[in-house]
Amino acid sequence: MVTQTVSSQTILTGPRDWPSWISQIKQAARKHLLWPYIDPGKDLEDLEVLEQPSLIEATPEDDLRQSDLTIKYEI
Repeated sequence: MVTQTVSSQTILTGPRDWPSWISQIKQAARKHLLWPYIDPGKDLEDLEVLEQPSLIEATPEDDLRQSDLTIKYEI
């Protein structure tokens, strides 16, 4: 089975191209659930304020060495 991807790009050459261009941006952003964060029609006051996640201290059990991840084969 062959999968083919068709891509269409809008090249901005003037104001006439803007609706097509923003439509492509909007479609991709909605697909990835990002549109609420980049919607140019929203006021800054309407955006959700995100908080920096807290850091979690690593424990010795979390420390993996390369040798722990290497699989050795005997031939």
